Amino acid sequence: HLSIRRQRQMCIRDRFPTDSPSYLIFACCTCHSSSQGEGVMVDHRKYLGQAGEEYACRFIEDNGLEILERNWRDSRRGELDILAREGRTAVVVEVRTRIGTTYGSALESVDTRKVLQLRRLAARWAHQHSSFSKLRIDVIALTVPRGCAEEVREGGRADFDRYPPKIEWVRGIA
Repeated sequence: HLSIRRQRQMCIRDRFPTDSPSYLIFACCTCHSSSQGEGVMVDHRKYLGQAGEEYACRFIEDNGLEILERNWRDSRRGELDILAREGRTAVVVEVRTRIGTTYGSALESVDTRKVLQLRRLAARWAHQHSSFSKLRIDVIALTVPRGCAEEVREGGRADFDRYPPKIEWVRGIA
């Protein structure tokens, strides 16, 4: 079932292969096994996503970007996770957090449909904030080791200092 779904959706890795000059990938903490990921209850996914966004904000700021806004909504059309500034460029950042890679990596969960939605939302945001000369859409994918899943399930918190996620930052996806 999973392989059929993957064949129908073009993931971001297929659309932007790693040798493409249109983006850079920053990866760290690659020592975690990729065969983990089962068992996180649905109730904890929202919390894990919020913890991932918080971690991504710190990561972005550590890399020189200024956070402008978080969780910008356009009524029912959707939400932009993070809006940041890099010089005169507005940067829209989609954050994906996943435990393990059993059901695909966090980066693979960004398909063509999601990229199109991000482009539409980014255009609406940019229309309201015309002070930027450029607009860029990035994805930060956090793949969390299984030990963190146990912690989230038992204590309701994600300790990314104790269980650092693998970070993939794809710049300029659209």
